[in-house]
Amino acid sequence: MGAGYGADAGAFLIQTLFGLVLLLLLLRIVLQAMRANLDNPLSQFVYRASQPVVQPLSRVVPNLGRLSGAALLLLVVVQFVEILTLALVGGFRPHLAGVAILTVAELLDLLILFYTVLIIVNALSSWFTQSYNPMLALIYRLCEPLLAPARRLGLVIGGIDLSPLAVLIGLQLARILIVQPLFDFGRLTLIQGL
Repeated sequence: MGAGYGADAGAFLIQTLFGLVLLLLLLRIVLQAMRANLDNPLSQFVYRASQPVVQPLSRVVPNLGRLSGAALLLLVVVQFVEILTLALVGGFRPHLAGVAILTVAELLDLLILFYTVLIIVNALSSWFTQSYNPMLALIYRLCEPLLAPARRLGLVIGGIDLSPLAVLIGLQLARILIVQPLFDFGRLTLIQGL
């Protein structure tokens, strides 16, 4: 009975440590893709913290347009290793195809969750903040590629912009219709193989 608590604690630590690394790499990819201001304190932290692992790899892995190929490769590898490690800690030998499918599902889920939080913070800050804040300006810039198309649909009613709500609904639908089936298929494949 006590071993279950130890395994749960181990899984929690693994997920927390890997999650922090994944978030750092995702931030680096998104900030670089959006050409975020490097004078922003968050941008500086992300670039400095990820540079020791991304820079050596970037010499051999080319960028994919505005995306950092090295950071993207590291993101996939770190997620793959996390899932593999959790499966091994859980006491079974996983099929690598299932690990690969779960890697894609987890990364899509992370991206959706990332943008969900950003859009909520962006919407709330537009209601309460009147002065310039470099962090909020960065969040606005990161959200704008998703919010601008929704605004073009004319979702401003009575002076209230409903485009964040429309985008949040779209993100949750993507999570339900795309990510969840991938999770289900990945878990099945992880245990049984293709």
